[in-house]
Amino acid sequence: MNTYSYLQINPNKTKIVDFLCNLANSTFSEIYDTYAWNTLSKIAGLQKEDFYNDRDELIRKYGESSIDVYGLYNWKFKEEN
Repeated sequence: MNTYSYLQINPNKTKIVDFLCNLANSTFSEIYDTYAWNTLSKIAGLQKEDFYNDRDELIRKYGESSIDVYGLYNWKFKEEN
């Protein structure tokens, strides 16, 4: 799905946050390196600082190799805590 197709469903801020986190986690990338970041972050008023990579949870679930070997990310929105 491209960014403009996604916008056709009129997502709210929560849905945009979920979409960006899931996209970054599934593509093993920084959240601000995803194809949708520029457009969706502006629409929802988001900044890089609004997100964090929960490395501790990854290590607990999958071990050190999840980060060091496989390069997994676990992006989360800071306001969820």
